[in-house]
Amino acid sequence: MSSDDHEKRIHRLEMQLWGTDDNPDKGIVARVMMTESIALELKGYAQKIVWLLIATVTLAILHLVVNKPGTTSAPSQSTSVITSDAAKAVGSLPSISGRDYLLVSEVAEREGKTERTITDWIDQKRIQPPPIKAGKEWRIAADYRIPPQIAAFSGTDHEP
Repeated sequence: MSSDDHEKRIHRLEMQLWGTDDNPDKGIVARVMMTESIALELKGYAQKIVWLLIATVTLAILHLVVNKPGTTSAPSQSTSVITSDAAKAVGSLPSISGRDYLLVSEVAEREGKTERTITDWIDQKRIQPPPIKAGKEWRIAADYRIPPQIAAFSGTDHEP
């Protein structure tokens, strides 16, 4: 091999490594440096993803601690109704502090209303004194009273 061929090979190798003067981005060294900067950028993104994952897991655990499983964060309204058949099966409820109490079914029968209406009245706090919830049943004082509701002024009629 002549020294001229040797020089051409070295020049070609230098062009592959460093690129030409008018296009230095074509060289292997430039591409390696570009790849290295992209790898560092990807590493930064990966670190951000790991921190987001840690924050998400931490928030999920805090949510579970604050809102224990099996409980709801939103308040719910539910009223249990004991039917007259169930009331007969249960028998009379014991009195509390010397007062006699009635079941929803007994009050409904007295008032000529449905049991659902009585539970609605309980929810609306229309029954005085306020009934006491005992388990799934309502205990309504035997001397209860239901004050009459005053109709709200609708704006279409004239006020008295």
